[in-house]
Amino acid sequence: MLNILSFLPLKNLIFEHQFILVMIRKILAVAVTLITLLIIKETIFIFTTEQADIVANGKSLKIASVSICIPLIILCSWLWSPKNNNPQ
Repeated sequence: MLNILSFLPLKNLIFEHQFILVMIRKILAVAVTLITLLIIKETIFIFTTEQADIVANGKSLKIASVSICIPLIILCSWLWSPKNNNPQ
C-alpha cells in the first residue's frame, strides 16, 4: 500500500506549512499584545482622569472600555498559550 506521507518533499511541505502557521500565530500574538497594552492604558486613563468631558460621560466610557479590554486580554492569553500538537 502506498503511503503518501512517505514521500520526502510532501513531508517537508507539511512541516513548512506548520512552521508558517506557528509564525503567523506568534506575529498575531505580538500585535494583539501591543493593542491590548494600549487599550489597558486608555482604560486606566478613563478610570483615573479628572477631565470634565470624560467625567460627564464616565459611566458609558467605563463600560465601553472594559467591554473592549476584557475580550482582548482573553484573546491575548489564548494566543500566547502553548498549542497542543498531540491529539489523543
